[in-house]
Amino acid sequence: MSRFIQPCSKRRLNLEQWNRIYPGILECEAPPLKSFYRAMDVLWKHKDDVEAALFDRGGERDLFNQELDVVFYDLTTLRFESTNDSPADGELRRFGYSKEHRADLTQVMLGLLVDRDGVPVGYQLFPGNTYEQHSLPVILEKLKTKYRIRRIVIVADRGIISKDNIDELRKVKMEFILGMRLWSMTKAWQAEVINKDQFRALNKDGTLLMREIDYRGDRLIVTWSRKRAARDAAIREELIKKIRGRLDKDDAKPKEFVTHKGYKQFVDGLDKGTPKLDEEAIELSKKRDGFFGVLTNVPAESLSGEDAHARYKDLWHVEDAFGEIKGPLETRPMFHWVDPRIQSHVLLCLLAYYVEAILIRDFRKAKAGLTVGQWFRALNQVHAIPIDVKGTRAWVRNEVAGIAAQGYEVMHLKIPERVLKIEKIRSEESVCTQNFAEIAKSA
Repeated sequence: MSRFIQPCSKRRLNLEQWNRIYPGILECEAPPLKSFYRAMDVLWKHKDDVEAALFDRGGERDLFNQELDVVFYDLTTLRFESTNDSPADGELRRFGYSKEHRADLTQVMLGLLVDRDGVPVGYQLFPGNTYEQHSLPVILEKLKTKYRIRRIVIVADRGIISKDNIDELRKVKMEFILGMRLWSMTKAWQAEVINKDQFRALNKDGTLLMREIDYRGDRLIVTWSRKRAARDAAIREELIKKIRGRLDKDDAKPKEFVTHKGYKQFVDGLDKGTPKLDEEAIELSKKRDGFFGVLTNVPAESLSGEDAHARYKDLWHVEDAFGEIKGPLETRPMFHWVDPRIQSHVLLCLLAYYVEAILIRDFRKAKAGLTVGQWFRALNQVHAIPIDVKGTRAWVRNEVAGIAAQGYEVMHLKIPERVLKIEKIRSEESVCTQNFAEIAKSA
C-alpha cells in the first residue's frame, strides 16, 4: 500500500506513515520495526509459492490457454546507495555495467517477463555483475519447469542474442523473436541484408520495406524504413560534427575518442596517435541507414513477417514496466544488504506493480480518458477525517469527484460511503463539541 501512497523505507513506514492510513484498512496499531523485517523474511521463504499463485492467477491466466501467445523479456539494473559488495552479505549486490549510469554504486539485475498487456509473467534477480546474455538460460528453465508454460513465443532485444542462447532456445523447444545484430554478421550476410532488390513494399509510398531471409534455418525478417533512415543519418551527422570539433583542436588526443564508442566507430589512426575521420566507415554507415532485423523460428503459417516485426516492437511493454517499477513505485535505491531482504523488497515492489499492471490493462480495455497514475494521484487526495463529539467518533471522507470518481466508474467499483464508520470513544478523547446529528446530516 505504501508504494502507491508514498513509497518509503520500512523504517519510515513504521515511524511516520502507519498512523496516517485509515485504521479501518489496517485495523491494528503500528507493529515494532522488527516485525516488518520478520515479515519480509517470511515472505522470502514463501517466495516461490507467492510467485506461483500470483503469476498463474489461479490457473485462469489467458496466456496458458491460448494456442499461441508471446511474452516479453528484458533486463534492467536496480542500484543501492552503497559501495559495499562484501561476499559475506550474499551474492546479489555487485558492481557491474549500470543501465542507470551509476557505475559508482553496487546493483542487482532484474530480469522481467511480461505478457502482451504488460502484466508480469515471471521475474528473476541476478547478481549485479551478470552478463545480459547469461540470464536467458535461467529464465527459460524457470518458464519450462516452475511456471509449466506449454507454448509461448519469447521476445527479447538484441542484447540477449548470442549463438549459445539461440541453441538454448532450440534445446528447450522454445519459440522466439529476437532483435538481430545485423552489423555483427559476416560481410557477405551484411551485403545480402542491404540489397533492396528482394524487398517488398508494405505501404503505397514505399517508405517501409520488408524481406525474409532463411538464416541458418531460422527466419531473418529485415525491414527498411525511410523514417528510421532519416533518424540514423541525423544521429551520425551529429556525432561527426562533434568529432570534427574535437579534431580541430590543437591538442586533440586519442583517448578522447577511445573512451566514446560513438566517436570511435568513425575515427581512424587511434593506434598511431593521429586521430582522423574514417571516411570509409562513414560511407559504410550510410548504406546501413534504416535497416532493422529480427530473428524468429516461428513458422510463417503461424506468424507472418509483419506480425513478428510488430510483436518485437511491443517490447515497449517491458520498458514501460521498468519505468513504473523504478519511478512511481521507487524500487530503487535499495537499503537492504543481505540477499533474502533484497529478494523480499523486490517481490513487494513487484506485487505493487502487478496490481498497477492489471489496472492499466483494464483502463486500456475500457478506453478510459485518464491514466492509472492520474487516478492514484487523485485517490491520494481522498482522506478519512475523524470527528469526535461527546464520546462518539465519526470517520467521514471528503468529496470523491473528478478523476477520482471517474476511476471508480471505469473499474465498476462502488464509491465508499461518506460516513465510513461510527464508534464510541472515551470522553477524554473527544476534541470536538459540534452536534453529531448535524455532522451526519451534512455528510
